[in-house]
Amino acid sequence: MFTLWDSLDAVKAFAGQDYETAVFYPEDDRYLVERDPLSAHYLVDTHISPPDRDEVSDSGQIVRDHVSAFNAHDLDHLLLCFSADATWITGSDRFRGTAALAQLFASAFAELSPKLTILNMVIDGDQVACELSEQLVVDGKTRVDHIAGFYRVQSDRITTAKIYREGSADP
Repeated sequence: MFTLWDSLDAVKAFAGQDYETAVFYPEDDRYLVERDPLSAHYLVDTHISPPDRDEVSDSGQIVRDHVSAFNAHDLDHLLLCFSADATWITGSDRFRGTAALAQLFASAFAELSPKLTILNMVIDGDQVACELSEQLVVDGKTRVDHIAGFYRVQSDRITTAKIYREGSADP
């Protein structure tokens, strides 16, 4: 943690005239020969939790939009849910960037006709964990897979997704 001061006068107003020996942080004690009784240390909470920030969107809504676009097989809208350098990890496969994601999802839409259902969702700031079921067609037969998806959302875009399929032999 550090503090940016506007001027030397601002430092003196905070620490006193003998600012060179002021203790700004408790760790500073080990560097000072003599502690200035006029200086004080203030704890300032500079972190604003996501629920308290007006400009933060709902990370869960971004993931719900992703699932909605996926179910509509709307590749353009689906890709808008991702950052340009997003990473998608499933099993031992890793895809990075919207070009790779476009190929992955276009292939899945054409070959598997997948549809996702969100069963449970837990949101913690920019992280979203989902329990999902996926209905898809493999070799002409419909099957349902159970999935755990873990997403990180920053600046209204999914930056990372890690997908685990129940029963998968992939590590």
